[in-house]
Formats: sequence, C-alpha cells, structure tokens
Amino acid sequence: MDFLNNTILNPVKQCLNGLFVKAFLNKKLSGQSNIVDHGNRCCNHGCNQGRLCPLRTKNAKGILQIGHIVRFNPRYRAAKKAISEGAIGKVLSLSSRRNIPAAWTPEILNKIGPIVGDAIHDTDIMLWLTGDKIVSAYAQTTDMRGLKNPDIGQTMYRFASGATATLETVWCMPEHTPFDIDERMTLS
Repeated sequence: MDFLNNTILNPVKQCLNGLFVKAFLNKKLSGQSNIVDHGNRCCNHGCNQGRLCPLRTKNAKGILQIGHIVRFNPRYRAAKKAISEGAIGKVLSLSSRRNIPAAWTPEILNKIGPIVGDAIHDTDIMLWLTGDKIVSAYAQTTDMRGLKNPDIGQTMYRFASGATATLETVWCMPEHTPFDIDERMTLS
C-alpha cells in the first residue's frame, strides 16, 4: 500500500489538487469533496462521457489530465528530480523510442496511429521534464501493411530553449526480436 500511495495516489492528488477520477484506479479517496464519480450517467447536456465529462470537472480546483501515466514511473520521476535540482545541467537534446511487434498492432492501427498512440506519452514526458514549450514540430509516417493508420511514426521537435527532440514509434517490429517492447528515452 505504501508503494501505491507514494508512487501513484499522492502524486495524482498533488497534480490534480484534490480532483480524482474514480475510473483511474477505481478507488475513492477519503476526505475529498470533489471526486468525480457519477457512474455512467452524464450531465444534463447529453454528452454520454459519464465520469470523464469535461463539464463535470470545469469547476474543479485542479487540471484533469487523462492518460499520461508515464509521469508516475519511478525512473522518470527520478530524472525530473535530477533535472529540477540542476544535477545534470541543461537539457539540450532528447530522444525516445517506443517500438512494439507487428503482431500486437493490426486492430490498434485501425483506430489510432503510433504517434497518437505512443509518441504522445514521450511528448508529455519531454514537456514535463524540461518545463519547456515546443516551438516547431515535424512528423512523418510510413505505411508498411496498408492498414487504416501508418505503422511507423517519427517526430522531431524544437523547444523554446533551443533543445531538440526526436521520437521514434514503430508498430511493426519483426516477430523474432529479442524483446517485446523496445522503449527508452535519452537526454543530453
């Protein structure tokens, strides 16, 4: 339970300033008066988004952000701490990759592409780690299998500070790779 509190619940409470979406961990936090928990019923405007309705959260004290779970990974939290404390100097360059086997992705690629599906997490982490803003972006994709969305996405950013970033997302790794998920990020 300490791991759950220290690694997930406390950072979430801090980030969201008390607002907590029950769907995130399916657990109410005691003493919170602004928990968003209305089941699948929605507001009177009929958007059918239930718990995640933006109108339900617009009066909350914090910011509701869904899906950026990488921030709670102990490795990234340690990197954020080191950067914030000045232990590693100014970040000049960032590089990430999130590659997965082709066998995992045919159904996914009929819904979303690799940039929206995976690179979004690395984009969020880069913004969070640097505290910077992206001032220019370039992306390209490659379609290998003729699915609704491309198999490969590559993104490049320039930040306001002058730092640069490259993001690689390959959703068609060969069947016999030595690992299922090829995930990493480097900073320099």
